[in-house]
Amino acid sequence: MLLLNKQEVSSELRYSPTGQAYLENQALHYLCRNKDLENVSVKRFYELYEERPMKSVTGGSVRRTDEEKWPFMADTRHFVHPSAIKGNDGVLTGETSAGVILRKEEALVRVPQWAFSDAGGFGANILTCPTGELNQAMDTYAEVLLALYLPHRCLADLKKSVPQTNYAFAERLREVYEYDVLRKANKKNPSSSQKEPVIHPEHSRHRFQQTRGIR
Repeated sequence: MLLLNKQEVSSELRYSPTGQAYLENQALHYLCRNKDLENVSVKRFYELYEERPMKSVTGGSVRRTDEEKWPFMADTRHFVHPSAIKGNDGVLTGETSAGVILRKEEALVRVPQWAFSDAGGFGANILTCPTGELNQAMDTYAEVLLALYLPHRCLADLKKSVPQTNYAFAERLREVYEYDVLRKANKKNPSSSQKEPVIHPEHSRHRFQQTRGIR
């Protein structure tokens, strides 16, 4: 969230197989993920994938590795990945020297309890209460929850942009929830072409409920 809010973040100096230096930042790995991973949430991204160089060096020559990889996007219009390759003219070539591969074993994403507001202080159900009952505690909670479960490229993807609201994250969570309920209902219809819910697919429902419980 620090990066999405344009605040300073930590990074590590890394070198590509060709000797190019770049600053590695885990958040940018997700925000600049390959287009094939567009619908992957933050939680699933770090559970399933790990960063790897895109090329390997053998005997002074550069060759592609045999592992299936998904190179990072060089420029998403919101962020430029640190491993983005520039030509001799200093212009981005559209390629990156790093990407991700599937982990051999699924990782466990740890979420600190302090990141979530105490739902006991909400005073109402964040998903179904009247708009006038929304509050800052709900909005803070929704921001973290959406950042974990809703695929996004920038902060605007996590907010409800219209109409203007003081609780854009909470409104966005309610919007996605209603959309997912509709999708689930339509999925029962054999003739429906609806896809999986946005943040409530069956395989993650239990974990979603666990996340709501660690407050």
